[in-house]
Amino acid sequence: MSESIAKNKVFLNYKGFLIDGTVFDSNEGRGAPFSFILEAGQVIKGFDIAVASMKVGEKSKFLIKSEYAYGANSPSPSIPSNSDLIFELELLEIDNKKDKNELTITEKLAAADQAKSDGSFFFKEGKIAKAISEYKYGCDLVADYQDWSDEFQDEAQTLFISLSLNLALALIKNQEYLEACSQAMNVLALDKHNFKAIYRFGLAKLHLGDAQTAIDLLQKTFGQNIPAELADVYNKLAQAKANAEEKTKNLYSKMMAAFK
Repeated sequence: MSESIAKNKVFLNYKGFLIDGTVFDSNEGRGAPFSFILEAGQVIKGFDIAVASMKVGEKSKFLIKSEYAYGANSPSPSIPSNSDLIFELELLEIDNKKDKNELTITEKLAAADQAKSDGSFFFKEGKIAKAISEYKYGCDLVADYQDWSDEFQDEAQTLFISLSLNLALALIKNQEYLEACSQAMNVLALDKHNFKAIYRFGLAKLHLGDAQTAIDLLQKTFGQNIPAELADVYNKLAQAKANAEEKTKNLYSKMMAAFK
């Protein structure tokens, strides 16, 4: 593996087959490419070797021998121990951004701000997966800002909050609601009254069918005085809760009627 490729983050589509043609894994239908850092021990050795040999835009099929796959330590019952595996790979992108450990604090702040700008550009272009990647990179660059010297704290926290909010929105757009909730909560841990974070948490919970948790958060934070900026999502949550309760009530009534 060349130094120019090693340690870079790559994005790809993949489908894994057993030798008999059975598909055991794929990123199809997940709404985003699979990504990992080359030669960082994040994937099986054969995956590292295969992807490192590819060019962006290339589609190839690889036979990965057992010793370069999972060997005797199969991660799933669907993959027999000591299995040779076949992977169809499509290399979509190579991200050669520097690892954060190679950057000074000033460089991290500049790179995180650039990631925010790039992410917003991709979001507006409808390239949500790329936007998510940029926002995640930016968040990671400043995630440990509380360990930095005081002179950088305010700027870094503001940037971290902004990136996390943007990431939450992009994740909702990509139907990754659990992760969107997590990003919103990262913000609320720093600013419990952040309207955007509460709104996006509520919206994600609405999609997850968990209106009650979001309602509890709103009421714990504001009591019965829900701010006008959050009235829309609160009303949607309340309606979803009422609909769920009515559905449960009707189901219970039918069950009871069946036993009469």
